Amino acid sequence: MRIPILEALEDYVQQGIVPMHMPGHKQGRGFIKACGKELKGFSFAQDMAKMDATEVPGLDNLHYPEGPIKEAEELAARAFGADYTFFIVNGSTAGVYAMILSVLNPGDTAIVMRNSHRSVYNGLILGGIRPCYVMPYFCREYGIAMGITSRDIAHAMDMYPEAKAVVITSPNYYGFCLDIKSIADEVHKRGKLLLVDEAHGAHLHFSKRLPDDAIAQGADMAVQSAHKTLCAFTQTAYLHVKSDRVNIERVREALRVVQSTSPSYMLMASLDYARALMEEKGKDMLEVAIDLAVEIRQRLKDVGIVCPGDEMIGRYGIAGFDTTKLIISMSHWGYSGYHIEKVLREQYKVQLEMSDPYNGLAMITMADDNSTVGALQKALMDMAQKFPKRGHLPVENVDIPLPPMALAPREAYYSPKAEVPLDQAEGMICGDFIVPYPPGIPVLCPGEMITKEAIECIGRYERVQGIKKEDALSIPVVSSF
Repeated sequence: MRIPILEALEDYVQQGIVPMHMPGHKQGRGFIKACGKELKGFSFAQDMAKMDATEVPGLDNLHYPEGPIKEAEELAARAFGADYTFFIVNGSTAGVYAMILSVLNPGDTAIVMRNSHRSVYNGLILGGIRPCYVMPYFCREYGIAMGITSRDIAHAMDMYPEAKAVVITSPNYYGFCLDIKSIADEVHKRGKLLLVDEAHGAHLHFSKRLPDDAIAQGADMAVQSAHKTLCAFTQTAYLHVKSDRVNIERVREALRVVQSTSPSYMLMASLDYARALMEEKGKDMLEVAIDLAVEIRQRLKDVGIVCPGDEMIGRYGIAGFDTTKLIISMSHWGYSGYHIEKVLREQYKVQLEMSDPYNGLAMITMADDNSTVGALQKALMDMAQKFPKRGHLPVENVDIPLPPMALAPREAYYSPKAEVPLDQAEGMICGDFIVPYPPGIPVLCPGEMITKEAIECIGRYERVQGIKKEDALSIPVVSSF
């Protein structure tokens, strides 16, 4: 009998791969080495299947919490410095949807960073929101879309005074953070709301050595993926609110729309656990992770491997950097991020979080230790000795101009579509998201004109969602215009 998913997972674990990727508990290390809490003979790390329950008396209801779930969310709000915190079991994606649906109405306008995650654009479609995009600055040295400044946001708000909210992302996938406080000041000065996709920043609140979190800097709402950087299961997140201008009951209603009516108690319990761990032991564990990240960065620098970080502060709209995100660049030796990831996995049994045309990315969390980070360091230092230097890999022009918006995303989503060859699509209206994944930032969104620059950019990525690759590359376009 075949059980393909279970068999694939079993094979991955049995290979002994060192996971430098999410979830942050790193194959349970974050539970096993730190949990230690026995509940009437049960261990959360060992007896999860027995705890896979449903809304029976005593276990509360996520959508109408009155008991332990209510208490757990209140404890989380206190721990993260929020007025309200809501547990999310459908990923940060659902939290982003709820943020947008709870403060904006169909037909409203929002100012949105154009390098947002796909979930933000989906939220705009669900809510019938018209976006006004702000393009980020682009670092040509490493081929990374970076940040924006409060001045950029202020200019956008002055250009589109009808906008009711601003949606930004910080940190980005690579760990670069915006000056949220300055942005929040400009947003609130104009009576608007600031919503932050902070999926990669759930740990920031717990160390002074890391940038301040969004809520601490004045954001009205922020969504954090607990599974990315804390010790919680995949698909878990927190939605924090700290604002007297957000209708809390409408937030609850939005969450009832976008979340399952049968939420997993294992996921909710891991959210509760992740919060408790951070309050009890997590801060010290996080300090160890930061020390490990600082040390490996210096060791790699000594052998000529570049790990961009703090030196970007003050440039490209960047105000802070999360040092637990280890960017690995060997493009100056002629090697792509894809190549680094492939060699690490196939020759050293180390799996990165992601790669792009120029960089690899490793995530160091508080579940890591000298053995895991040491394995990554040893592998990279060995690669530095063996790789011949073959010239600089030029960073091609992927900071393309913002494609013109011919239709609102929702209008394009519901329009008839057709597939056309990618090389013949210039001038047509894109009918779907065209997304290099990871990091999940669209090159084209529904409703945008397909430009020559966008077509060229798509061709530079190995993994692109939305493009069909059967006989030839094809792209969905709106066929009724």
